[in-house]
Amino acid sequence: MVTYACRFFFCSLAMVFVKADNLQFVFFQLYKMAMRPDGIYFPWLRLLLMTIIPMAMIASAPARVLLDPPDYGVLIWAILAGPTFVWLSNKFWKRTLKHYASASS
Repeated sequence: MVTYACRFFFCSLAMVFVKADNLQFVFFQLYKMAMRPDGIYFPWLRLLLMTIIPMAMIASAPARVLLDPPDYGVLIWAILAGPTFVWLSNKFWKRTLKHYASASS
């Protein structure tokens, strides 16, 4: 769900920006970062990838649950992050549709 929400958010940005060619490149770079364990990143980057742009939830949260002692904060965040970010990306989509001006006008 988190991957879908982040991808939908980046696709929604195409409605805002006139030239949005590189947005998918940014998404795939974040996706590549998410496939690595979050422990290798600086603390500020780990916080960014686990909360604000929750791409690290894709691989790090399941790995932590399986391999490390139980961290219930990460487990609860992993369960709540998907629906929360799907809802936020949907709200962002609706907002971009309200402010959309077609390319031909």
